[in-house]
Amino acid sequence: MTNHLFRPQFTAAIQRVLERLYSETIEQDPVRRAEAQSAGLNHDGEHGFYQAMAGARMPVTPEFGTLLYVLARSSGARHIVEFGTSFGVSTLFLAAALRVRPGTHSKRAMRLIRMREAAA
Repeated sequence: MTNHLFRPQFTAAIQRVLERLYSETIEQDPVRRAEAQSAGLNHDGEHGFYQAMAGARMPVTPEFGTLLYVLARSSGARHIVEFGTSFGVSTLFLAAALRVRPGTHSKRAMRLIRMREAAA
C-alpha cells in the first residue's frame, strides 16, 4: 500500500484518468489472462504468452507509479525520456512530476490526458 506521506497530489483531471485506466485494467486484464491460460499459456516464460496477452494493459502499479513520480521529483529532472510499452500510465506519473516544477510542462502528456478524458 502506498504511504500517504509520499502519495502524489495530482490534479483532478489526472486523478480521474488514472482511476479510470486502473479500473478498466482490473476488468479487462483477467479476461486476457484467462484466454491465454485456456490456450495452455500459464506464465511469461512460455513461448507465445506475450502474444496471447497483447490485448492486456499490464500498467505499472500505483505504488510503482508513485515511485517513478517521487524519483523524478527528487532528482530535479527537467526532461524525461520514456520508452513505453503499454498505454501511458507511467507517462502520466512522470509528466505529473515534471508539471509541478516551475517552468516545465509537457504539452504531449497533457494532450494525452485530455484525449483519455474525452474518450471516457
